[in-house]
Amino acid sequence: MSGGTDKAVVDVHTHFLPADVVQAASFETPDVGYRVRIADEDGNELFAASGNASGFELAQLVDPVRRIEDMRRMGVTRQVLSVPPPFGFFHTQEPDLALALCRRLNDGVAQVVRAHPDQFIGMATLPMHHPKLAADEMARAVEDLGLSGAEIATRIGPRNLDDPVLRPFFEAAQDLSAPVFVHSTRGLGADRLAAYHLGNLIGNPTEDAIASASLIFGGVLDAYPGLRIYLAHGGGSCAFLAGRWDRGWQVRPEAREHLPAAPSTYLRRLAFDSLTHGDAQLGFLLGQAGASQVMLGTDYPYDMGEPDPVARIAAQAMTDADRDRVLGGNAAAMFGF
Repeated sequence: MSGGTDKAVVDVHTHFLPADVVQAASFETPDVGYRVRIADEDGNELFAASGNASGFELAQLVDPVRRIEDMRRMGVTRQVLSVPPPFGFFHTQEPDLALALCRRLNDGVAQVVRAHPDQFIGMATLPMHHPKLAADEMARAVEDLGLSGAEIATRIGPRNLDDPVLRPFFEAAQDLSAPVFVHSTRGLGADRLAAYHLGNLIGNPTEDAIASASLIFGGVLDAYPGLRIYLAHGGGSCAFLAGRWDRGWQVRPEAREHLPAAPSTYLRRLAFDSLTHGDAQLGFLLGQAGASQVMLGTDYPYDMGEPDPVARIAAQAMTDADRDRVLGGNAAAMFGF
């Protein structure tokens, strides 16, 4: 680790699965499969899902002790745990099965958080294609299990996040003061992005931007001013597109349909992780959204994650107070610890 701090350092973007879920090998449904395989010359178990290796050891995903060791090496004192998309988003399942799968994952995450309360914060996964069930399960997860909020996808099946069908969920999140972590899922331009890992390199950050735009242009943030939402991957391309969004709002009536103020002003109503993979890109996000809206995130344990997050933040030209906010202060405010 090339950076360092004696302050709290909170990683708001990490992925976790309960060990018993992985050991079960599948969720007994054909389109959701977890598979474990021995894939390297040293005999280490690597995690693979739907037949594709994910680039990290299984222990990093399921073993809290291994995670804590890695956190220390990275200079992180606390992680926010969420299931790995898209495998934890059950948007094609029947309501009862989707709810059962989510409950199983949420119970497992809560067990680890209870065992390691100083190291982990837990986020629920929800049957979002049934928003009333999602709202009820989030209430159970927060009030009964002690989880802090929920992770949702950038789209729910064919629906963007401004779809009126989803309003019961956002109302419940506001009422519970529960943070919502928005993470990209597969879908955008899949036929054109199959090569070169472009589904991740271009598809994911574009999905993040679509989610941001839907929340802003669709009036969700105005309808629920108490919502606490943060987006993965620095919000994707939304900070760079904000100027174009403002121009569209100025000249196109359809862009103003639900929006009383310029879209760029809403970047300070959303929060973002710091996972931009570049110093210049992170600096631009900080300039557009403000240091109060950015929190450290790594995408641990995935290979597309940030291996030295503290150094990435340390490289930014900002005040010590702002740096402490990005490293952990903003997360403390978001999650209430």
